[in-house]
Amino acid sequence: MTTDSQEAPNEVMSDRRSANRQISVLINAGIVHRGNDALCRIRNLSPGGVMIECPLPLAIDDEIELHLRSGRHVTGHVRWVEDGRAGIAFDDPASAELVGATQQPAAKRISIRRQAEEASPIGYPVFRRRCWAQLAAGNLRAQVPVAYISSTGLVVENIVEWGGERLFSVSIEGLGRYAARLCDGAATDHGETVGLLFVEPVLYRNFNDWLMATPRPAEGMEDHPVENGVRTEWL
Repeated sequence: MTTDSQEAPNEVMSDRRSANRQISVLINAGIVHRGNDALCRIRNLSPGGVMIECPLPLAIDDEIELHLRSGRHVTGHVRWVEDGRAGIAFDDPASAELVGATQQPAAKRISIRRQAEEASPIGYPVFRRRCWAQLAAGNLRAQVPVAYISSTGLVVENIVEWGGERLFSVSIEGLGRYAARLCDGAATDHGETVGLLFVEPVLYRNFNDWLMATPRPAEGMEDHPVENGVRTEWL
């Protein structure tokens, strides 16, 4: 017969083994849930899943995607939710290795980065939003649509001939004004887009608040009519 006093040590040992398998981390990632996306913070990592801080309204059994700084993404299901935090169980056991790789020095991340579907000149995760950027460089000024944005930079429609300018002032409503430099090799072969890297990244909270308040473009909005030299629709 097993007594309460005999059961307690076994429970303690089980809790300790569980805790030893969890690693405390601080990793910024993108999260996609029911057509919405935002930044989240991964706080704990284990072989089976993660604990995240997330501003989106998650519910138990919801499907989510985490978009990592390596450019890869992993999928999972919500297992618990409490006070802006959630436990996520990975769909694929290999996901823990991909998430953990973002904690390693850059040299050790090269093989993971090369597995990204496309190279991003402004880093990952990237987001699509309906917004305009006011650009200024030298004596030139222009308002251009934003194609993609991250906390470290943005890709804009290139509808102005900027000459040899490489340093820009970028203003986005609700986000503020930032200094940015032209990404090396970030323009497309046809000059349709230009990548700009912020001199200083946007603060996590500021960027996430802006993401939550700024609408995403509707699916299928892929044509960009131009009127008087200004594009009137969005990526």
